[in-house]
Amino acid sequence: FKKLTSKNAREVSFHFYPLFLEVDQDLLLPGEPCTAMFLVMKGVVGVYIRLKTGEELFTDYLGEGSLIGQYSVIEQEIMIIGFRVVSHGGASLI
Repeated sequence: FKKLTSKNAREVSFHFYPLFLEVDQDLLLPGEPCTAMFLVMKGVVGVYIRLKTGEELFTDYLGEGSLIGQYSVIEQEIMIIGFRVVSHGGASLI
């Protein structure tokens, strides 16, 4: 966002909306299309894959300032990974 002009930054900001999720709530699920991108403002979001057995394996954790879905949203790709809030106290995103 550093390269945006102030006018463009204002225009982009009109498309942001705040989202608060509690611990263990999913942001994006494997197998669903990605229709938005998210910026983690507070809290931690876990990245997981769903194994053939149905078990979920966390592979990474994203904190404040992390972007989620920035590439998948362009083509509204089907997610192969999931994103779930793992921090107690929840997570705030835009």
